[in-house]
Amino acid sequence: MIKAADTNQLDATVADITDTLRRQHGITDPNKDDFSVTSLKEVQDIIGTVFNTINILLLALTSISLVVGGVGIMNVMYVSVVERTFEIGLRKAVGARSADILKQFLLEAIFVTFAGGVVE
Repeated sequence: MIKAADTNQLDATVADITDTLRRQHGITDPNKDDFSVTSLKEVQDIIGTVFNTINILLLALTSISLVVGGVGIMNVMYVSVVERTFEIGLRKAVGARSADILKQFLLEAIFVTFAGGVVE
């Protein structure tokens, strides 16, 4: 483990260490190195890449969960509309407009979604 005195010269320090180790190990072909020199900057880049990949996977998982939840809510509201056709007809007969009925079902869907989020 080596600590560089000047971080601005990190690449040059890594190159010097690599050359020194090659000389001490008697290696003339750079493809046959029996060691590796890794700087903290490279390790940070690798960790950053890993975290970005994990974030993308979590975003995909979250998106799938939202779609599944949306489909579930859609099915519940569809069943609600099918089962309540009598109520819808009665409301229309009394003078309710289609927009009023739509607002009612949208508010119910929002309430069901909110209640499900609170329960979770």
